[in-house]
Amino acid sequence: MVMDDIIDNSVTFEISLNKKQLGQLYIKEVSGEDFINEYKNGRHKYIDYLDTNFTGYNPVFKYSKAGYTVEKPIYLDKKRQQRIAERANSGKSYY
Repeated sequence: MVMDDIIDNSVTFEISLNKKQLGQLYIKEVSGEDFINEYKNGRHKYIDYLDTNFTGYNPVFKYSKAGYTVEKPIYLDKKRQQRIAERANSGKSYY
């Protein structure tokens, strides 16, 4: 599956939306105040915030529309969320 490849190999998957537009699926780094706010709301419950230095990772779908960029969150099942957290907690990052 595409999401498994993105999670395990830290790749960006590009999708042709039409002749002029491309979309991207990738893992976005979240840190600082954004991470703290998401952590308080339960988004990064499997992340050890001390080991990751208050950094988490969210899968997103990004595309351009009418001159501006749109990012939509991708919601994953528990198993895939835990795999992202295990990778982050072990010191690996997404780029």
